[in-house]
Amino acid sequence: MIRWYRSATQSPSPLLFLNIIRTLFCSDLMSLAVFKARAERSQRWVNSSHPEPECRLANAEYFAHRLISVASSSEVLRQIPQNALVVEVGVPKLHPANGVSYLALMDKDSKGGIQVILESLGKMYIEGLDPKVERLYPPVAFPVPRKTPMISNLIRWNLEHSFHVPVYSPVIRGFRREYHFDKEDSYLLEYKVRGRTLFPPSALLLLAWEALAEKQQRNFEEMTLIMKNVKISKEIVINPTSE
Repeated sequence: MIRWYRSATQSPSPLLFLNIIRTLFCSDLMSLAVFKARAERSQRWVNSSHPEPECRLANAEYFAHRLISVASSSEVLRQIPQNALVVEVGVPKLHPANGVSYLALMDKDSKGGIQVILESLGKMYIEGLDPKVERLYPPVAFPVPRKTPMISNLIRWNLEHSFHVPVYSPVIRGFRREYHFDKEDSYLLEYKVRGRTLFPPSALLLLAWEALAEKQQRNFEEMTLIMKNVKISKEIVINPTSE
């Protein structure tokens, strides 16, 4: 959403003088290649100086008229929807409402106009836009000449500031736990199904509880755990005669 702005409180000059300024400015703009093509303004271009049917083209006449016209900031703000990104072509005067991101391509207190524009382009990237910055430079013909300087020696790490870097514990993608029977576990041999000695499902849940606590480096007796929709895919047969 782009517009050209001038304060509504500024008093206009005499009509004749303004027409001369407009004619000269329009003549200079028409000499630029960007104004030689007939380009229609986008619907997102907010305008407050022309009646809409008369300002469909973003040509030299439009910008020359904006130089000598007066715009109402309140009228412009009413045309800006919520969650919009406003790019103001001119000295910043608007005060958008909350929820509206705002960028200005000019700064009256800055001595470097190019720097302000480039900073605004960087802010566009932060807002999620993808401006075509390659259009700021002449097209590159490949292969480049042999004596073209390299830019690798111009790139350096900026070590002026220190930042806190989070350190995360290593992620355990697999976990294995061995269980050995002893005399205290002899009661498990009493669980039989169809004549086979099986490892009790309740004991499997206890082992899963202990394994999870061991993985998280916690005491399972102090760890609250709720198990839901547990499915045991395979029965574990215990051989009573084995050691």
